[in-house]
Amino acid sequence: MDGSFKTWSAPQAATIEPGYKCRTNGIKLTTGEFLLPVYKLARAHAGVLKSSDEGRTWKLYGDVTGPAGQDEPIIVELRSGALMMVLPTRDGHLWKVISEEKGET
Repeated sequence: MDGSFKTWSAPQAATIEPGYKCRTNGIKLTTGEFLLPVYKLARAHAGVLKSSDEGRTWKLYGDVTGPAGQDEPIIVELRSGALMMVLPTRDGHLWKVISEEKGET
């Protein structure tokens, strides 16, 4: 090695509604869009941040709520193109939800 290495870019804020958190990696859809699963503890609510411009801007979608509240959702694109979100809940179960509209509903 010549001692040179590449570094990350400077951090930039992904501006969203206050109170949302993310505890997992996002995904890049086959459409090229980026999705980041987020949740809000105060409302026991989950959704996704979606970017169609390589992460420069983000928009919040979804209103996933359940009877026991959600924490730390994960998301995957299925072979069919639908998205599946899995959410651990405060009652010790895992819930799954499916979106046929790339996370928008």
